[in-house]
Amino acid sequence: MSMIRRATINDIPAIGRLWASLVIEENPGAHPDIERWCEIQKDLFNLKNYHVFVTEEDGQVVGFNNGLVLTDLETGDIYVDGGNFYVLPEYRKGSSGMKLHRNSLNMARVVNAKYLRRKVSANNKRMMERLNDSLGKTHFIKEYIVDEMIGGER
Repeated sequence: MSMIRRATINDIPAIGRLWASLVIEENPGAHPDIERWCEIQKDLFNLKNYHVFVTEEDGQVVGFNNGLVLTDLETGDIYVDGGNFYVLPEYRKGSSGMKLHRNSLNMARVVNAKYLRRKVSANNKRMMERLNDSLGKTHFIKEYIVDEMIGGER
């Protein structure tokens, strides 16, 4: 059974491995610097507007979503730059990814965000189809970056 929870600083190594899996899935020849990425995450954990959630299956971290709550300088709208959204491929057919997706939408609503931007692996066909079919609330900026309307006018 999957469980979504706010990440702790102790989850950073597991999240770093997931981030590296995302990078390699998108670019098989990549050599992601996990140590550097983990150091950056440790710094970000101290920010009040930074959020990281993980999904667990049987006590193992199998997915994560991170993001910053920001304010658009031109419009003043609050939005969530969702950073990365990733679930290990072998867990994508279950409910882990969808629970994490719903959690990130709920978090964005709690902070009154107008938009949620998140990077999703282009290889995650199920999530890409779900986002693409979400009643016109989604549009693609790049192959793997999605802006999702949370509220307000379109």
